[in-house]
Amino acid sequence: MHTGKTIKNSVTRVKKILTALVAAELGDVARAKDMTQIAQKTGFGRESLYKALLAEGNSELSTILKVMDAFGLKLHARPRKTRKAA
Repeated sequence: MHTGKTIKNSVTRVKKILTALVAAELGDVARAKDMTQIAQKTGFGRESLYKALLAEGNSELSTILKVMDAFGLKLHARPRKTRKAA
């Protein structure tokens, strides 16, 4: 049985996992490009950015959004398609 608390805990775990995956991927791209330049564009120190963009770096969404902006990207949310009744 799923209670409100277990659902909330599950959502929190999923959010952490997804954030870690995105941070790690952005970190790979930043290291392949120029981490110093990305750090300057985001306003973060280079070492802080290296740490934040590791899967275990515990990045905040705001950090990820700033890095995406430095790459010329933005996060986009759109309505999901509704399912037709069976």
